[in-house]
Amino acid sequence: HTHTHTQSLRDTRDLLQKVGIQDACQFIEDNPHPRLWRLLAESSLETLDLEMAEKAFVRCGDYQGIHFVKRLKKLDSEVKQKAEVVAYFKRFEAAERMYLDMDRRDLAVDLRMKLGDWFRV
Repeated sequence: HTHTHTQSLRDTRDLLQKVGIQDACQFIEDNPHPRLWRLLAESSLETLDLEMAEKAFVRCGDYQGIHFVKRLKKLDSEVKQKAEVVAYFKRFEAAERMYLDMDRRDLAVDLRMKLGDWFRV
């Protein structure tokens, strides 16, 4: 049983890399599992496919993920969305650099404050 899930997980990763999100979504519809939906949600976030990310988060019952996507949709720039996604994946240094590159020290400071990293602020 576990072998099947591991195989599906591997297949889904390969699918996402080779054929893209739409086909992977179809595969997951046919082989539903919360971890597969989460994988799809995270891949969709990486490409800023927010509709698909939201749908996948709903399917795996990840309410924080759903809330995160709704927040992303309200941001007024793709660069900010990308920086938020990078932070979501806990790549905080990269997110901070992106904020500083777009001249938004305030967002970099907010990020540090959320992390409780007062020494860098």
